[in-house]
Amino acid sequence: GGLTFATMETPPPTATAVLPGIPSQSNERCGARRRRGRNRPALQATAALLLIGAAILMLQTQSQSRRNDPAGAPSSLRNNLSWLSSDPPALRTLRVETIEPGRKLHSDYIRSRIEYNPHPTTSGRQCESHYHPPSDSWVDQVGVAVPSGSKFERNNNFHTVVEYNGLNVLVVGDSVGENMALFLANSHGGDDPTNIDGTSSTDLDEAALADAGFQPVSPTATDDRPKQVDALGMAGMDVASRVHFASESNLEGKSQDKIWINEVPADRGGGYVAFGRILTLWHGAEIDRAHLQDPSQNPADFVKWDPTQYDALAHQYGDVDVLIYRTPWPWMMKSGKLGKIAEADYYKVLEVARRMVNPRTVIFATSAVNNNALKLDGFASLRKDNEALRRFVANYRIPYYANRGVQNVLLMDFERLTDALVLANAETMSIPPEMAFRHRVSCEGLSKGHAFTGTRYCPHLTAMACAGTRKPNHPEVIQTCVEDKRGRISPDGMHWCSATTQPRTAGGIVCLTKCAITADMSFEPDDSDHRDERAAYLRECQDRCNALWMNLDSFFVGEGGGRGHLELPTTAAAAAAAAAADSTADADRTGSHLTSSQPS
Repeated sequence: GGLTFATMETPPPTATAVLPGIPSQSNERCGARRRRGRNRPALQATAALLLIGAAILMLQTQSQSRRNDPAGAPSSLRNNLSWLSSDPPALRTLRVETIEPGRKLHSDYIRSRIEYNPHPTTSGRQCESHYHPPSDSWVDQVGVAVPSGSKFERNNNFHTVVEYNGLNVLVVGDSVGENMALFLANSHGGDDPTNIDGTSSTDLDEAALADAGFQPVSPTATDDRPKQVDALGMAGMDVASRVHFASESNLEGKSQDKIWINEVPADRGGGYVAFGRILTLWHGAEIDRAHLQDPSQNPADFVKWDPTQYDALAHQYGDVDVLIYRTPWPWMMKSGKLGKIAEADYYKVLEVARRMVNPRTVIFATSAVNNNALKLDGFASLRKDNEALRRFVANYRIPYYANRGVQNVLLMDFERLTDALVLANAETMSIPPEMAFRHRVSCEGLSKGHAFTGTRYCPHLTAMACAGTRKPNHPEVIQTCVEDKRGRISPDGMHWCSATTQPRTAGGIVCLTKCAITADMSFEPDDSDHRDERAAYLRECQDRCNALWMNLDSFFVGEGGGRGHLELPTTAAAAAAAAAADSTADADRTGSHLTSSQPS
């Protein structure tokens, strides 16, 4: 309940206006916080009729200085967004504002590597949880190894490490989008004792648990008992310094971040990783207009978004270099939009993103399977909407001028990675591949505690939420997880566990970012003669990143010194040889040092 309806008023443009006098490119190097005055022209009218065969568009713009102080006079940007809902649908028009492009990306801005992980585990908060009947609760376990011989052991045996980051990265989406932001932030490393996860919902007798075979997460870190982090990603890059930039009351009346930001220390690049909660398609129609007009009479609507928050974020911390957009698919259950998302919707998202935070690069992530999609139609609508997103990215035309649109638009096929995780987990439980996306946990007849999250995430996929290794006792549906163990790849059939999902998610983001860096270093922003060449390179690089990271087929190959890279198997013999090499590897085999802008 309480969900807003997403609407689509206009299709994508088929042409863009050509304007002389391109603003000069900023050469500002990355630093910690950047407060600067920027010119972002306001949209003034004459319109655009964009139909097939008609490509005449005239726009008059005027420059307007934006204040550095986010508490100062409000930007006109929120008013300029009104075209998204007020333009007559019959015009079939999309107005594009002229905006000074974001800074040109460079390989000096980011360094990363992957490191061999000889002992992959599934432990963490809410992941690898075992049911404890006496207390009617689930207990998080420590040091639980992934199933021997599984793809989790052979093909997910590494960590992604971001050594240096001078880029400003913003992830926008729902709680699964926040998963992705936290996976990236965690990959920067860092220990925060305030975020050790050792608490439980009940006071349990640890001695009694140990006698019963439980090894719960400890609230204190010792040399012989490793410190645990939140399986949903609540630790990593200097969590103590996280700025809770904007908060609102959620649907349960509890304060929850709408925007948070983690700044990278200056000696490690000075960029940031931030998250913005968007529970709609990020269109103009879903702006929290009533609250903006009279906050005293209209409490903030947690589902709708506030453009002033993003405007203030950009003022205070600088424009976003890389924006990652995750469609808030589960929140659109009652919108009538599911299964009907069109390419045109994503053109609107792109233009709103450009006006709010001006990213030079936007990475769109496909949606993963989830309990809502299972209940709706067994993932049919979700798969269809993901195809629309793939088409949008494939058909996107880079604007002739950098001040008319985003230069680098890429796809991260998160659906394919998470599908691979589900299939690998199904294999560990002897669930046939054809049943991996059908076999489910009903939670029917369970106590509230035994249902783990109550019943709000039920039913959900057995192969997604469970962590046992025995075959289910029914071919289609079971009451609770096999062996009463859950959380190998997901704790609840909606979110994803960091131990098994983070390495490839973070690696995929870094890989795609380096595609954009190479494009920026190889092509001038207004080099229209090579626009098609730039687009072809981005598609080729994007496809290589997805082939390497968004699956469980590629495998770690050591280079010595504890580092390595991922490779795709070319033949069964090569794959067998790689597996044999992994089985005899020692601690000297670890991740790759990604100092170039090429994906690894």
